[in-house]
Amino acid sequence: MQLNAEDGADRRFIMVQLPEKIIHKNKNGKVVPIEGAKAAYDAGFKSIDEISRERIRRAAKKIKEDNELTLPKNFDGSFKHYRVVKPTMQTLKDIDDFDPNNTNLFTNMVEGFSSDSLDIPGDASGEQTILTTLAGSRWLSI
Repeated sequence: MQLNAEDGADRRFIMVQLPEKIIHKNKNGKVVPIEGAKAAYDAGFKSIDEISRERIRRAAKKIKEDNELTLPKNFDGSFKHYRVVKPTMQTLKDIDDFDPNNTNLFTNMVEGFSSDSLDIPGDASGEQTILTTLAGSRWLSI
């Protein structure tokens, strides 16, 4: 991001971080931070990926503040956050039983991949999730 701010390029990158928990339940059943994670826990974080996303936000904010007069117009500083979610057995069965003549089934299947249907944060529609997944699979397979 810093190099993009300096020279106006449009470099992109992929960061992968598993949602490793920094908390656990002690023998009394109380949620406590794991060893070495007290500061992050006290700051409100519960997993490494939450910390990573916040670090990207802070880096982008600092780059924008430090370069506000010379910042290229195309500087974005934002990111997309994706989660890998295991489909339910019912979704897999619906895909297996797919009938191209039944448009209601297809619409319901697509909507089953929306943020709301998967009960995950965000506002992605089923179409967005599927297209992003397909585009990512194609890109990764090149």
